[in-house]
Amino acid sequence: MIVNPTPEQRKELAAEVLAAADLDTLPPSKRHGGDVRRLQRKLTFGRGAVPSALASVVHLFLLYGDFARAYRVASVVERIDPETWDIDYNYVRGMIQDTAYEAHRLGYLAEASELQSWIRHPAGYTPPEILMNGSRLRHPFSEENMTEWRAQPVDMTSTIAGEGLMDLSTLGRMWLFGGSREWPRERIDAFYDETVERIKALPGWATWEGTGK
Repeated sequence: MIVNPTPEQRKELAAEVLAAADLDTLPPSKRHGGDVRRLQRKLTFGRGAVPSALASVVHLFLLYGDFARAYRVASVVERIDPETWDIDYNYVRGMIQDTAYEAHRLGYLAEASELQSWIRHPAGYTPPEILMNGSRLRHPFSEENMTEWRAQPVDMTSTIAGEGLMDLSTLGRMWLFGGSREWPRERIDAFYDETVERIKALPGWATWEGTGK
């Protein structure tokens, strides 16, 4: 772990992350998506940084089965000390936890064990009850939400997909910390699978090439 990073160490870590993501080897249709382009233009871990584009791209890696890239990125960002880097660490924690959950789902036990050893940063981190009881789930595909979305003159597809991706991340965190009475691991797994299916059933989301990301 890198504590009290120098400006040079911040730049070096950003370069390592980009090398781990290896964006130049993505197919052109994926390489030119919005979040990927933003990541290629600028990735910074400077003070106050919000690595949201990186987190979005890691979500896409996992959603479309590119675990290797997500794992490489997580293996780099785990060196960020949440107490001294002064960045929005929630995105970093999310990347590590999302990748750890997917490792469990794929049966990659060594990778899952390694990733899971990092998810309690800062030391002693315990998820809040509001997370574990499912209160943070957005349920974008509920009938109530779908009715509301249909009434709005916006790009419904991408908005619902974004909400669904946030639910996937929340579900992974819930699972890693053991689930709860309301949401045991079996229910989490089932709802995760259902959410993935619903995202990919949206127009343009069956494959990464069509997401516009």
